[in-house]
Amino acid sequence: MRDEILKVGGVSKSFGGMTAVADCSLAMVEGEISGLIGPNGAGKSTLFEMITGDLIPDSGSIHFLGKSIVGLPSFRIARMGLVRTFQIPRALNKMTVLENMMLATQNQEGEKIWNVFLRPRAVRREEERTRDRALALLEFFSLGTMADEYAGALSGGQKKLLAMARTLMADPKMLLLDEPFAGVNPTLSKRLLGHIKELREGGVTFLIIEHGIPYVKELCDTVFVMNKGEIMTSGTPEEVTSDERVLEAYLGGMDDAH
Repeated sequence: MRDEILKVGGVSKSFGGMTAVADCSLAMVEGEISGLIGPNGAGKSTLFEMITGDLIPDSGSIHFLGKSIVGLPSFRIARMGLVRTFQIPRALNKMTVLENMMLATQNQEGEKIWNVFLRPRAVRREEERTRDRALALLEFFSLGTMADEYAGALSGGQKKLLAMARTLMADPKMLLLDEPFAGVNPTLSKRLLGHIKELREGGVTFLIIEHGIPYVKELCDTVFVMNKGEIMTSGTPEEVTSDERVLEAYLGGMDDAH
């Protein structure tokens, strides 16, 4: 039996007089791909931001690998192995693709200024290992030929591939993906699907916000449906997409669910 990796218990978040997330709970086990669906404004991104430390919930609990992460800064949570991407990729456009990758590595020897002078060989060796790893990941995501190009020259779909490649430089145990397929052409979408499946086989757990139901049905073990800040229902993709409440509220009828 696989261990529980993420547990969200009754979290709520309000902004002024508006409740964005209300008493929301979910749990995931290691190696699972879960989808999070619902209409715009349902609270999906707010829930993501609370899980990753960008927002502090008004109430409730969030545990990652059995440890409470409420109130921890996002960089501390990322160092624990819980990392997210954004709907709009955040590449450093005036740096090369390879430089973007190498900056994502955590706890590098060269970050400590005295190591540059006292341990220059160790710093160089680590930088070489980091470069080799970054290049290998770029090849995995079919971006190897773009390594020396400015990140700003990439297409929207390529920037999403780069965003996922960058997260892997941090050795994540769990990835939260915010609409990874939005605005991505079919060829790159197919490639991205394959990469997510391969990473899951390698032990990475995923929680994915996604509006494209075909992607949800192909990837996800479990789907959580949000409405007005609450988890309306959950189940397998087949169970959720055959739920009349879900079909009427989010999918626009059975034809859009297939």
